[in-house]
Amino acid sequence: MNYYHETQLVRRFVANQTGDLEWDDFISIVTDDDSLNAFKNYCSDMQLLYPAASAYCSEQGFEKLLEAADSLAQGGDDFLQWLRRQEA
Repeated sequence: MNYYHETQLVRRFVANQTGDLEWDDFISIVTDDDSLNAFKNYCSDMQLLYPAASAYCSEQGFEKLLEAADSLAQGGDDFLQWLRRQEA
């Protein structure tokens, strides 16, 4: 599967260029793609793992979002392997 749309949405979100509900819709809608759902869960967790007072997450969290998007762009299995390395 090509994850171009999803990775571009993350990049736009980090650059503060998404619509009001675009990010919320993205992370809350479950799909039948396990890799994409794991990616969305990871993105959603950034606000808890890297909290910030006036943003979705800290700068480190935004960097992690971009790393995750780069990994997903390589493919769903690549992202799942990347995610396992992050959790280790």
